[in-house]
Amino acid sequence: MMLTGVDNHLNGVGAMKEAIDILGELNPASTAMLADFPGYRGVLNNNVVTIPEMLSQRGYQNYITGKWHLGDGEGQYPTDRGFDKSYVILQGGSSHTGSRLLGLTSSDPVTLIENHAEISPEEDFYTSRNFTDKMIEFIQEGGSERPFFGYLAYTAPHDPLEVPEEYSDKYKGLYEDGYDALRERRYRGLVTRGILPDNHQLADKVAPGWEDLTNYEKARRSRSFEVYAGMVDYMDEQIGRVIAQLKQTGQYENTLILFMSDNGSEWKFLTEYAPDSPEYVAANFDTSYEGIGQPKSAASIGPGFAQAAVSPFSGFKEKTAEGGIRMPFIVKWPNKTKDDFDGLDTEAIVHITDLAPTIYELVGVEYPAQYEGNAIEELSGTSMIPFLNGDSAEVRTEYVGFELHGEKAIRFGDWKLLRNTAEDRWELFDLNVDIGETNDVSMQNPEVLEEMLGYWDDYERTNSVLPLQRPQF
Repeated sequence: MMLTGVDNHLNGVGAMKEAIDILGELNPASTAMLADFPGYRGVLNNNVVTIPEMLSQRGYQNYITGKWHLGDGEGQYPTDRGFDKSYVILQGGSSHTGSRLLGLTSSDPVTLIENHAEISPEEDFYTSRNFTDKMIEFIQEGGSERPFFGYLAYTAPHDPLEVPEEYSDKYKGLYEDGYDALRERRYRGLVTRGILPDNHQLADKVAPGWEDLTNYEKARRSRSFEVYAGMVDYMDEQIGRVIAQLKQTGQYENTLILFMSDNGSEWKFLTEYAPDSPEYVAANFDTSYEGIGQPKSAASIGPGFAQAAVSPFSGFKEKTAEGGIRMPFIVKWPNKTKDDFDGLDTEAIVHITDLAPTIYELVGVEYPAQYEGNAIEELSGTSMIPFLNGDSAEVRTEYVGFELHGEKAIRFGDWKLLRNTAEDRWELFDLNVDIGETNDVSMQNPEVLEEMLGYWDDYERTNSVLPLQRPQF
């Protein structure tokens, strides 16, 4: 959705390829059924155009390093979708260190490519550093005369948790009081900074109380989160290297920089990813306490610290609760400072599909109805430019819909309609007073519920959403 500005059910990723493959194994007839739906390929289809495909028409050089995860077959590489240079892991994730990168599951091998050629990582390979090295190299080779679009997609801090030792030790002892205390501290920090008001209840707990864990469990969990913090710190320094390169060549002031996370925290342990994960992890990773953070580490932060990381929200990655879909978003605007944006309402709703139309308006490129002989889906997103210029108080004034693998939500103003596969029923929340989604008010607001259900029906129909759930293990 970020690269196309089009809803996932229309751009080809109505379900992730991994889910489609699993469903095909369990029920071969489902594969034949999905063949009639171009929005359910598990890869980008030909009914959308990408940002680099559009920008190339205006003379832009387009680079990508990091994670691709939008197709690994013939005609599906980044260089097939508008990127001039690429250095990517084709799959959704991997271990981070060394010459043999491990997939997150036994059925998910890791393929590192540069442009169209498969390559082997060096012995001292580390994802965040090497992805940054290549992006800087591409920018240097492109020179400063032509504009460029760079997409640097780090796989950190996704598990398995690995980082150079000086960074894993940098936060030693900081989280020994546990995830319950950190969850409260994170929310208080948001209140102190004026990002959230002090009128919300934290989401319902999903992990055992910290005091109920054994000393070994506490040590293992807190050590894992120390490494996680180190991975974020290291990634931040790598972003600093890219900024330093832009400043050195005089490109910084005129460059738009957008930073965000792709989803909420990963909450599962590596052994929970697939039916054979316990055996796969035991055979290929280091599961010891001493190995946490080291090459081939099997460490994950688990649900307790994942919930602390998204405090005060509920849910995580794969969920349409706020903890799964509400992301940090940082913008560095060309030739402007923070003072230029004083007075902007930070409660305005922005969706990931809004980035592409914003870039197109900035660059002055016209979005097509056809591209290379294919009819192109209309943009689902809205340009942020009127909002950022102070001409509008909102970006989104209509509803915003979400769905993946049966997890559903509609957002309209402060109202949130949520249906997760665990509850299997619609719930209504007033995010103005309940950002943790703790109090279902559907019974007290039947008219609002009916209106929101109408929005869902419209979203489902407009985007050809299928009732497809991912098997859980």
